[in-house]
Amino acid sequence: MKNKSEYFPSEKQKARMYKNIIEQVQSEDTFFSWVKRMVIDYPWRMAFGISAMQGILFTLLLGTRYSNLFLSAFGG
Repeated sequence: MKNKSEYFPSEKQKARMYKNIIEQVQSEDTFFSWVKRMVIDYPWRMAFGISAMQGILFTLLLGTRYSNLFLSAFGG
């Protein structure tokens, strides 16, 4: 049977993990760096979000005519 201490990280490993966490938190200084990272890491999520906001905005501004025009363009 293994010793219990083998299942837990050593003090050196804990220090390295804490250091990595602190570096990640400090590197995310501004809102713009967060947005840049989101666009680079998750381009599909950003594209879907922008598309959803555009659909909502234009439907609110133009009413159901916009939705019907969009759906008729795709055979709906």
